[in-house]
Amino acid sequence: SPPELQVVNSSNADLTQLIDIARICNKYSFKSLETWALDALQEHVNRRPSHHSLPSAFYPELSPPTPTQTHLALIENTEQLTRIIQLAQLCGHDRLLNSMVALLRQLMNRSLQYAYLAMALADELNLRSLSGAAYLEVIQRGSITSPRRQRDTEDSKQFHSDTVPSNSI
Repeated sequence: SPPELQVVNSSNADLTQLIDIARICNKYSFKSLETWALDALQEHVNRRPSHHSLPSAFYPELSPPTPTQTHLALIENTEQLTRIIQLAQLCGHDRLLNSMVALLRQLMNRSLQYAYLAMALADELNLRSLSGAAYLEVIQRGSITSPRRQRDTEDSKQFHSDTVPSNSI
């Protein structure tokens, strides 16, 4: 097969390119090419990645990265994880969707940020089994308010305590 197709089945596959191919094929009803791209994504996600491949950040236990690398990988992975789950749902590719949901469940156990992501995706895509697991994880490990909302609430409390005279309470 051509080198371009061999790369798809290697650990150096460009997941963004595969996502884009599947999305365009879905839009224009090229079902066989869509299935091929989704199957390639499925195969890539299920493969245990090497240290240098991009999806390895989906598997944080492989290497101890620096805090900056961790933050950048988390942002990049969150976006990619979100795109793949949305795509699998859009295209009705149950195997890929189930693999990604299972991966997200593992990640939720490691980081509360992934639990918030799972809650948002579950609500957006109506994934009831993921929704229950995500909400349970957040309730057990954190609070139901997102970190940003929590900070806004604390800022608001501080503002009100500064503006309301103590003798008027």
